[in-house]
Amino acid sequence: MPELKKTEMYFPTLLWRFELAPAIRDSVNKRLMSFLTRLDPNLLDLAPGSSRQTDPNLHMIAEMEPMVAEIRQAVKQVLQFLDIAYERSRITGCWANVNAAQTSHREHIHPNNYLSGVYYVQADDGANNFTIDDPRPQRHMIKPRVVESTPFNAARFTMSVKPGDMLLFPAWLPHSVDPNRSSRVRVSVSFNAMFENFTETMSPPEWSGTLKTATLPQRGGS
Repeated sequence: MPELKKTEMYFPTLLWRFELAPAIRDSVNKRLMSFLTRLDPNLLDLAPGSSRQTDPNLHMIAEMEPMVAEIRQAVKQVLQFLDIAYERSRITGCWANVNAAQTSHREHIHPNNYLSGVYYVQADDGANNFTIDDPRPQRHMIKPRVVESTPFNAARFTMSVKPGDMLLFPAWLPHSVDPNRSSRVRVSVSFNAMFENFTETMSPPEWSGTLKTATLPQRGGS
C-alpha cells in the first residue's frame, strides 16, 4: 500500500468568519434595529413571504459608523491575509435585509467587486443558515455519494450563523439563503468592497515591452 505523505490544496475558495465582541455586537445591533424601525415602524411584523431592503448606502450614514468600522477592519484583515498589494479599499455598497418567515434569497453573486460579506443582526434557529456553491462548472460531471458532506467533497455547503457573526468571501462566490423557518424576521447587513483607484494602481499591465516608449510624450487617462 502506498504511503500518503501529504494532502496538498491549491486554488481553494476561502471564506472568512469573524465574530464581534459581545459588547460591540449588542451596541451595533441595537443601533441598527432602532434605525430600521424608524424607517418602518412595522418592519418587525412583516407578513410571511415578504422582505425589505434598505438603499445600499448604509456605509455613508453617520449613525451606522460603528458597524461600518467593524466591516472595514474585517476587509483589511482579509486583504492582509491574502498578501494583496493595494493602497486603499472602499466599501462600495452596504444595505440591510429584513426577511419574514418563509422568505429566502436565491443564489447570486455580487459583480464588480472583489469581496462581499454579510453581518448577522437577528437570526433565530430556522433562519440562521448561509449556503455557498462550488462555482466550477465541472462539479456536475461526476457526483458520487459521500459518507459525510465536508468542505472538501461538497458541491454545496450550508453553515450555521448567529447574531454577531460576519462572513467575508470572494464576490464571485455563488451564495443563497434558505427560507426563514423561524417565527421572527431575519435581519442581516450585506456589503461589498473593492479597491480604490483600481484602474490607476492595479489594472495596468505588470510587464515591460522590449520596444521602450516610456520616454515618449504621454497624455492623461483614456
